[in-house]
Amino acid sequence: MKLSQLRSPLIGAALALTASTTVFAADVRLKLAGTYPVAHFGHEIMETMVKEIEDAGVGVKVKYFPAAQLGSGEELIEDAIRGNVDLVQAFIYAQADPRLEIMNLPGLVTTFDEMKEIYGNPESNLNILMRSILDDLELVFLNATAEGLVGVVAEKKPLDPNGLGDKGMNIRVWSSEVAKKTTESLGYRTTTMNWAEVLPALQSGVIDGAICCTPEWAYTTFAAAGIGKYFVPANTAVEASSFTGVYS
Repeated sequence: MKLSQLRSPLIGAALALTASTTVFAADVRLKLAGTYPVAHFGHEIMETMVKEIEDAGVGVKVKYFPAAQLGSGEELIEDAIRGNVDLVQAFIYAQADPRLEIMNLPGLVTTFDEMKEIYGNPESNLNILMRSILDDLELVFLNATAEGLVGVVAEKKPLDPNGLGDKGMNIRVWSSEVAKKTTESLGYRTTTMNWAEVLPALQSGVIDGAICCTPEWAYTTFAAAGIGKYFVPANTAVEASSFTGVYS
C-alpha cells in the first residue's frame, strides 16, 4: 500500500485525537517526531499531512522533526509513553510490551493484497490488537503504513544468498526475539542493535550488514551515506511505520 493512500485517514485520526483531548483547539501545539529520511518519499507525505492539519482551520500547529532528529524508533516509543512528544511516526518495537512482537511475525503477509488488507484496513485483527496494546500503554494507535518487506543491507555478498545455508556474516537485528530467531533461521549470525547504532557499526566493520528495511529505505539511508554494497531481499517481516498519539 502506498503511504499516500493513508494520508487522509491519518489526518482525520490526528484531528480526532486533538478534538478529544482539548476544548480550545487554538491552544494546541503538537510535537511530531518521525524517522523517515528526508530523501524518503514518506517524508514529503508527512510534510503534506502536517500542512493539511494546520490548514484545517482548527488552530492546531504541528512541529515536525524528521529523520530521527529526536531519536530512533526505539527511543521515540519511550518518549511518547513519557509524554515528551505528542505524535510519533516510527516502527513500534517490542521492548515496550512483548505483545508488540506481533509486528515481527514472519509470513504475516506475502502479497500486496494481504498487506493492503491487514495494514490498511482499520478493522483488521492486527489493527484492533495494536489499538488495544497501545491503549494499555496509554497511547493512541492512529494508523499503520506498510511500505514493503524487509531485506539485508551488507558490505559483502552473503554466502548462499538465496538459500538457508550459512551466510558467513554477522548482521544487525532489531530488538525482537522473533526477528532474531527468524533471521538466524536464514543462516545469519546476529547482533541485536538499536537503529541509531547501525550506520557507524556497519561503517566500522563491527557488523557485516543489517536486516532492516525496504529497498527505498536502503537507498535513502545507506546508499546516501555511501555504506553497504548489497541489498538482499529477505521478505521475513514488514517495514511498517505506525502513527501514534499521546493521551493528554
